[in-house]
Amino acid sequence: MKAEDVKKIKFYAKEQPGPGKVTIIDADGNEEPLRHIVRHSPDGFNWGYGGSGPADLALSICTLFDEPDLYQLFKWKVIAGIPLGQDYELSVEEIKKVLAESKKKWQEYMKSGPPRLSCHER
Repeated sequence: MKAEDVKKIKFYAKEQPGPGKVTIIDADGNEEPLRHIVRHSPDGFNWGYGGSGPADLALSICTLFDEPDLYQLFKWKVIAGIPLGQDYELSVEEIKKVLAESKKKWQEYMKSGPPRLSCHER
């Protein structure tokens, strides 16, 4: 499924230790698994904290929306705040809003450059 076809993303809490299930849903209600892009967690997706499962979930969502560079910001702004152990739905509007805000912050940061620190500054 392409990003323009996605209406929402649904998170299904795991009932036992292991990864949670995440699907993308189109306007007709068709559901398919979100493709797992493995960078940090070979075990799968998770949410509700800032670990490796949430990082891969954020990366997979951001990649679907052509913004993979924003995944760490997205992880902390959205994924880490989703209630752990509960089903959850995230609308495309919410995703796009956070990605737009994150992209603006990222561009401002890249424009200003990294902070300059000196042991002589007080």
